[in-house]
Amino acid sequence: GLGAWPQLMPTLLEAASRSSPRAASRGLCALHRVVKQQASRRLLPHRKQFFALAEELLPRLQPLRTHASALVAALAQRSPEEAVAWLTAPLSPAAADGGGGGGAALVQVATALCKLERQLLLHGWPHLHQSPEPCAVLAHYFDVLVAAEAQQRRLLPPASSGTGYGLPPAAAPVGGSAAATAAAESLMPLLLIPAKLLMELQDLQPLATHAVLPNAIAFFLQQMASRPFEPSPESADEKFLVRALMFLRNALSTSAYLPTRQAPPQAHACREVLQAFFASPSLPQLVTALLTRALPLSAEEYQGEGAMTAAQIPHSVPRLQASVPFSALLCPPLPSFLLRAPV
Repeated sequence: GLGAWPQLMPTLLEAASRSSPRAASRGLCALHRVVKQQASRRLLPHRKQFFALAEELLPRLQPLRTHASALVAALAQRSPEEAVAWLTAPLSPAAADGGGGGGAALVQVATALCKLERQLLLHGWPHLHQSPEPCAVLAHYFDVLVAAEAQQRRLLPPASSGTGYGLPPAAAPVGGSAAATAAAESLMPLLLIPAKLLMELQDLQPLATHAVLPNAIAFFLQQMASRPFEPSPESADEKFLVRALMFLRNALSTSAYLPTRQAPPQAHACREVLQAFFASPSLPQLVTALLTRALPLSAEEYQGEGAMTAAQIPHSVPRLQASVPFSALLCPPLPSFLLRAPV
């Protein structure tokens, strides 16, 4: 265990705090492997040790979160063409060993830190909603997710085929579509990892997402309704959309927000969010998105129930191929508090 290596964590933290983004990324990857191994130990004494480790480690990682903020700020300050060049510029040997390193190096640091803090947030607190600092870190990663998606969308025009962010190779304009596609794809880990974290926490500790719940529902619903993707198990866009769907399913079907007398304030706040969702146009929007983009129905099946007009029936729309119970996503069991008045 870590008790036999008292200098291990300080050494890895020092390595993760180096000024060079590439060196910091290597230190963070090593720290992530150690933390992940410790998080996998399930005996109660080991879990208590990990709780203490997470509580000590998370505040010391705060300065490193500036890498993600710096990345998003740097992208926003550049034109799309400049941002593409910055993200795809080859790393020189001098940059690899010294400071700097361009956008690709900052993406590596932000990705490695996101993986590390995902382990801490998932396994480091038995009641995460009672601890303001880790909840603030979760909100930070939701902000990173939203900002990275906005920057990714800015780098490329909508696809003419409607199945991806970049133009298909045959229609690619001369002078940089391939580079723009590569730059947008380099940001994908900053969407996939926070989305996975939110999906998992919404399942394991639903109260922990109380601060981001209304914005997260709106964001993931918008992604489900409009984000283009290639229908393939290897598609990163499809993987992201599946995680968005699973977050929505977990959020809309949880019983953790029941209005009992012992329910914490976070449960009451989340309950109000869900009540507003089910009473708004967002619910039919979600159903329509699932029908048109997830469930492989024919035009006859759409019209059979009379739920959609001919103009609303999609033509040649890609379908999500992942093995997800979409029928459960379409009709999640409604929490009982949405069907009756508060106790």
